[in-house]
Amino acid sequence: MNFDSDSKFKKKNLTHGVKGIMPGDVLLIRTIKDNPFMALIGWLIRKITRGWTTHAAIYLGGGGNYIVEALLDGVKKTKLKKYLNNKTQFLVYRNRRLNTFKLTILKDFLYSAIGKPYDLDGIKDFIFDDRKNDANKFFCSELEVIGYQLIGIKSSNKPARKSSPADLRRFYDSPKGKKEGWILWDTFNIEV
Repeated sequence: MNFDSDSKFKKKNLTHGVKGIMPGDVLLIRTIKDNPFMALIGWLIRKITRGWTTHAAIYLGGGGNYIVEALLDGVKKTKLKKYLNNKTQFLVYRNRRLNTFKLTILKDFLYSAIGKPYDLDGIKDFIFDDRKNDANKFFCSELEVIGYQLIGIKSSNKPARKSSPADLRRFYDSPKGKKEGWILWDTFNIEV
Protein backbone atom coordinates (compact mmCIF):
# COMPACT_ATOMS: atom_id res chain seq x y z
CA MET A 1 0.00 0.00 0.00
CA ASN A 2 1.40 3.38 -0.97
CA PHE A 3 -0.26 6.26 0.87
CA ASP A 4 2.45 8.84 0.23
CA SER A 5 1.17 10.38 -3.00
CA ASP A 6 -0.41 13.82 -3.32
CA SER A 7 -1.64 12.83 -6.77
CA LYS A 8 -5.26 12.84 -7.93
CA PHE A 9 -7.44 10.27 -6.21
CA LYS A 10 -9.45 7.61 -7.99
CA LYS A 11 -11.48 6.34 -5.06
CA LYS A 12 -14.18 8.78 -4.00
CA ASN A 13 -16.27 6.68 -1.61
CA LEU A 14 -15.68 4.51 1.41
CA THR A 15 -15.87 0.82 0.50
CA HIS A 16 -18.20 0.16 3.43
CA GLY A 17 -19.84 3.60 3.22
CA VAL A 18 -20.11 6.13 6.02
CA LYS A 19 -22.51 3.71 7.73
CA GLY A 20 -19.65 1.21 7.79
CA ILE A 21 -17.71 3.40 10.22
CA MET A 22 -18.53 2.40 13.79
CA PRO A 23 -18.27 4.36 17.04
CA GLY A 24 -14.76 4.03 18.41
CA ASP A 25 -13.13 3.75 14.98
CA VAL A 26 -10.05 5.93 14.57
CA LEU A 27 -9.62 8.11 11.50
CA LEU A 28 -6.07 8.96 10.49
CA ILE A 29 -6.46 11.99 8.28
CA ARG A 30 -4.33 13.77 5.71
CA THR A 31 -5.75 17.00 4.33
CA ILE A 32 -4.26 18.61 1.27
CA LYS A 33 -5.24 22.24 1.79
CA ASP A 34 -5.46 25.08 -0.74
CA ASN A 35 -4.36 27.42 2.05
CA PRO A 36 -0.53 27.72 1.79
CA PHE A 37 -0.13 28.07 5.59
CA MET A 38 -2.05 24.85 6.31
CA ALA A 39 -0.19 23.07 3.51
CA LEU A 40 3.07 24.11 5.21
CA ILE A 41 1.81 22.89 8.61
CA GLY A 42 0.85 19.52 7.09
CA TRP A 43 4.23 19.23 5.38
CA LEU A 44 6.03 20.03 8.68
CA ILE A 45 4.00 17.44 10.59
CA ARG A 46 4.84 14.78 7.99
CA LYS A 47 8.54 15.75 8.06
CA ILE A 48 8.84 15.79 11.86
CA THR A 49 6.90 12.56 12.38
CA ARG A 50 8.20 10.85 9.23
CA GLY A 51 4.68 9.75 8.44
CA TRP A 52 1.82 10.04 5.99
CA THR A 53 -0.95 11.25 8.29
CA THR A 54 -1.28 14.68 9.90
CA HIS A 55 -4.35 14.30 12.14
CA ALA A 56 -6.33 11.76 14.16
CA ALA A 57 -9.98 11.70 15.23
CA ILE A 58 -12.29 9.18 16.89
CA TYR A 59 -15.70 8.46 15.41
CA LEU A 60 -18.67 8.87 17.78
CA GLY A 61 -21.50 8.17 15.36
CA GLY A 62 -24.94 9.55 16.03
CA GLY A 63 -27.35 11.16 13.60
CA GLY A 64 -24.78 13.66 12.38
CA ASN A 65 -21.97 11.13 11.99
CA TYR A 66 -19.90 12.92 14.63
CA ILE A 67 -16.21 12.67 15.40
CA VAL A 68 -14.20 14.02 18.34
CA GLU A 69 -10.95 15.72 17.43
CA ALA A 70 -8.40 18.02 19.07
CA LEU A 71 -7.92 21.14 16.95
CA LEU A 72 -5.96 24.33 17.56
CA ASP A 73 -9.07 25.88 19.13
CA GLY A 74 -9.63 22.91 21.45
CA VAL A 75 -11.30 19.51 21.58
CA LYS A 76 -14.45 19.54 19.47
CA LYS A 77 -17.34 17.34 18.43
CA THR A 78 -17.68 17.90 14.69
CA LYS A 79 -19.40 16.25 11.76
CA LEU A 80 -17.46 13.72 9.71
CA LYS A 81 -18.78 15.35 6.52
CA LYS A 82 -16.19 18.12 6.89
CA TYR A 83 -13.61 15.53 5.75
CA LEU A 84 -15.70 13.95 2.99
CA ASN A 85 -14.25 16.00 0.13
CA ASN A 86 -11.63 15.68 -2.59
CA LYS A 87 -9.01 17.52 -0.52
CA THR A 88 -8.91 14.86 2.20
CA GLN A 89 -7.60 11.33 2.49
CA PHE A 90 -8.13 9.14 5.53
CA LEU A 91 -7.69 5.64 6.85
CA VAL A 92 -10.26 4.06 9.18
CA TYR A 93 -8.83 1.74 11.83
CA ARG A 94 -10.99 -0.48 14.02
CA ASN A 95 -10.13 -2.37 17.15
CA ARG A 96 -11.70 -5.83 17.34
CA ARG A 97 -11.38 -5.86 21.16
CA LEU A 98 -13.69 -2.86 21.53
CA ASN A 99 -16.93 -4.07 23.11
CA THR A 100 -20.02 -2.20 24.32
CA PHE A 101 -18.68 -1.73 27.86
CA LYS A 102 -15.31 -0.39 26.67
CA LEU A 103 -16.99 1.83 24.09
CA THR A 104 -19.15 3.39 26.82
CA ILE A 105 -16.04 4.27 28.85
CA LEU A 106 -14.28 5.61 25.74
CA LYS A 107 -17.27 7.77 24.80
CA ASP A 108 -17.57 9.11 28.38
CA PHE A 109 -13.90 10.14 28.22
CA LEU A 110 -14.33 11.78 24.81
CA TYR A 111 -17.41 13.72 25.91
CA SER A 112 -15.56 14.89 29.04
CA ALA A 113 -12.66 16.10 26.85
CA ILE A 114 -14.87 18.27 24.61
CA GLY A 115 -14.13 21.92 25.30
CA LYS A 116 -10.67 21.25 26.75
CA PRO A 117 -7.84 23.31 25.23
CA TYR A 118 -5.37 22.13 22.62
CA ASP A 119 -2.04 20.87 23.99
CA LEU A 120 0.25 23.18 22.03
CA ASP A 121 3.05 22.59 24.53
CA GLY A 122 2.76 18.86 23.84
CA ILE A 123 3.26 19.52 20.13
CA LYS A 124 6.37 21.61 20.87
CA ASP A 125 7.72 18.69 22.91
CA PHE A 126 8.22 16.66 19.72
CA ILE A 127 11.19 18.99 19.10
CA PHE A 128 12.15 20.40 22.53
CA ASP A 129 10.79 18.50 25.55
CA ASP A 130 10.33 20.85 28.52
CA ARG A 131 8.88 18.01 30.66
CA LYS A 132 5.69 19.99 31.36
CA ASN A 133 2.46 18.05 31.16
CA ASP A 134 -1.10 19.29 31.54
CA ALA A 135 -3.62 16.44 31.79
CA ASN A 136 -6.43 18.82 30.83
CA LYS A 137 -5.07 19.65 27.37
CA PHE A 138 -4.90 17.37 24.33
CA PHE A 139 -3.52 17.20 20.83
CA CYS A 140 -5.20 14.81 18.39
CA SER A 141 -3.20 11.60 18.78
CA GLU A 142 -2.65 12.19 22.50
CA LEU A 143 -6.45 12.20 22.94
CA GLU A 144 -6.72 8.87 21.07
CA VAL A 145 -3.92 7.14 23.02
CA ILE A 146 -5.27 8.25 26.42
CA GLY A 147 -8.82 7.24 25.50
CA TYR A 148 -7.78 3.77 24.45
CA GLN A 149 -5.43 3.38 27.45
CA LEU A 150 -8.42 3.97 29.73
CA ILE A 151 -10.10 0.88 28.29
CA GLY A 152 -6.98 -1.29 28.32
CA ILE A 153 -6.21 -1.18 24.59
CA LYS A 154 -2.74 -0.19 23.46
CA SER A 155 -2.57 2.07 20.41
CA SER A 156 1.04 3.28 20.33
CA ASN A 157 4.53 2.13 21.28
CA LYS A 158 5.13 5.57 22.79
CA PRO A 159 3.59 7.46 25.70
CA ALA A 160 0.47 9.48 24.79
CA ARG A 161 2.33 12.79 24.94
CA LYS A 162 4.95 11.51 22.49
CA SER A 163 2.56 9.79 20.05
CA SER A 164 1.96 11.41 16.69
CA PRO A 165 -0.72 10.32 14.19
CA ALA A 166 2.13 8.63 12.27
CA ASP A 167 3.06 6.67 15.42
CA LEU A 168 -0.53 5.44 15.71
CA ARG A 169 -0.48 4.19 12.12
CA ARG A 170 2.88 2.49 12.56
CA PHE A 171 1.57 0.71 15.66
CA TYR A 172 -1.79 -0.28 14.12
CA ASP A 173 -0.04 -1.82 11.10
CA SER A 174 2.64 -3.60 13.17
CA PRO A 175 2.46 -7.23 14.38
CA LYS A 176 1.98 -5.89 17.95
CA GLY A 177 -0.87 -3.68 16.78
CA LYS A 178 -2.57 -6.54 14.97
CA LYS A 179 -2.19 -8.70 18.10
CA GLU A 180 -3.77 -5.84 20.07
CA GLY A 181 -6.77 -6.06 17.71
CA TRP A 182 -6.17 -3.19 15.25
CA ILE A 183 -7.23 -3.63 11.64
CA LEU A 184 -7.37 -1.27 8.66
CA TRP A 185 -11.13 -1.18 8.10
CA ASP A 186 -11.58 1.30 5.26
CA THR A 187 -10.05 4.18 3.29
CA PHE A 188 -11.27 7.42 1.74
CA ASN A 189 -9.75 8.90 -1.45
CA ILE A 190 -7.02 6.26 -1.44
CA GLU A 191 -6.57 3.33 -3.82
CA VAL A 192 -5.38 0.32 -1.85
